[in-house]
Amino acid sequence: MQITIQESVQNSPRLTWLVQNYVGSLQREIEQLLEAGQQEGWAKPLPIPYLIGILMAASAYTLNTSAVPNELYGIEMCTPEAIETHSDVLVEIFFQGLVQTAH
Repeated sequence: MQITIQESVQNSPRLTWLVQNYVGSLQREIEQLLEAGQQEGWAKPLPIPYLIGILMAASAYTLNTSAVPNELYGIEMCTPEAIETHSDVLVEIFFQGLVQTAH
């Protein structure tokens, strides 16, 4: 992921290769899921390229900057337990939102 992020700052033959061989297929799968969700009515009709960018960034940031949560909270973000928790939180926020509704 760090290589992909580094290569994504500008267009280059390396970026083209990464997109064609790795990033593109994952993003197409997410795109298809979101398009289906929009058609079925469970996903808001927001622009998919932006949704994918936000989801990918939220997925990768903590793992690519794992020294920060370790320094701040003493959490080793690359352990299986931390990765699972990070994934669960991301899915919860992405599909249920962050703000609780008043009861």
